[in-house]
Amino acid sequence: MSSIENIFLYFSTIRHKIFNLIIKKKLFFNLKFLKRSKEIIKLNKIISTSSIETSDNTIFYNEFSNYLIDENLNKFNNKYLAVFAHFDKDNIIDEYVIFYLQQLKLIASSIIFVSDCDLDEKETLKIANICDKIIAKKHHEYDFGSYKRGIAEAKLKVDEFDSIILANDSCYGPIYPFENIFLQMEFSPCDFWGLTANQEQYLPHLQSYFIVFNKKIINSSKFYDFFAKIKNEKSKQEIVEKYEIGLSAEFLNHGFIMDNYLKNIFAKNPTL
Repeated sequence: MSSIENIFLYFSTIRHKIFNLIIKKKLFFNLKFLKRSKEIIKLNKIISTSSIETSDNTIFYNEFSNYLIDENLNKFNNKYLAVFAHFDKDNIIDEYVIFYLQQLKLIASSIIFVSDCDLDEKETLKIANICDKIIAKKHHEYDFGSYKRGIAEAKLKVDEFDSIILANDSCYGPIYPFENIFLQMEFSPCDFWGLTANQEQYLPHLQSYFIVFNKKIINSSKFYDFFAKIKNEKSKQEIVEKYEIGLSAEFLNHGFIMDNYLKNIFAKNPTL
């Protein structure tokens, strides 16, 4: 018996166990992570190099991959809309931004892309198949100005969604799958949450590079009132105090519940 046949036989003995684990325990795995496991790497190499095309195990592998992808699209309780804020001094959309948007699209049914740049058609075409709405015009109000414009668009179809994501291009990623984070945070009783909270200065507040607002808050006029008031400020310090810190303070003062994904990692600022 060849080594290829041995490995296929091995997979034949474990495949039903894998399906039973997933179906009975409702455990869902990220396909990219699964492919990195030792056994899947072996099988993937064999399938890509072997002349065996009708193996039962090859069929299983393809079915299993499709199963995971389908589950990825349907496993969230909430339906998400994302507003993505962009800026680039050279008026371009970098590759890392495109990757970020592609990964965000695995979570968000709709993405509104707002740039504080005058982007030409060559640049916007890079993301035309990812984003549902692209606004690319210099407004001089930085990321919060982009959030303001995106939320004004989102308000027109807010009834179609359960949550609104605000994200910007100030960081690279994701390195860790968004799916796992959202699955965990859907169990939080909060009204809005971020990846990290800064407790280094002033009041504790969510860091604005990634914040999610749930149904209760996006159905409130307080949400739209806050963003409608955003304007060009004279200094970065004013932006931080009024909007970065002010956002969390504003919604907490109105009785909304805040949460953050990363906890007890660093004593003060978890992004440092």
